[in-house]
Amino acid sequence: MGSKAFERRWAAALGLAVHFGIAFTVATIYVTASRYLPVLNQHPIASGLLYGVGVHLVMTFVILPLTSLKRPFSMAFFCVQLVIHAFCVGLPIALVTRCFSQLG
Repeated sequence: MGSKAFERRWAAALGLAVHFGIAFTVATIYVTASRYLPVLNQHPIASGLLYGVGVHLVMTFVILPLTSLKRPFSMAFFCVQLVIHAFCVGLPIALVTRCFSQLG
């Protein structure tokens, strides 16, 4: 939807819903993979950080090019987002997955 999402409230709400949908999908993929790959729960910090990096790379080079959002590549922005995805996406997913995997 690009910058037009800020012109209409429904578009902004749709963007927010898509964002959370992607986050739920990313978490579901990790939880499912952890059932088949025990190493993900044995080493959650390394696995989570690597998963976050992978999520960022897929989002940057696969998903975003399919959208109408066209912005020039910035190495500084790319690196900041890489760190954010590693520590604020991948790592929490891995740690929560390990915690709940031990309960069941």
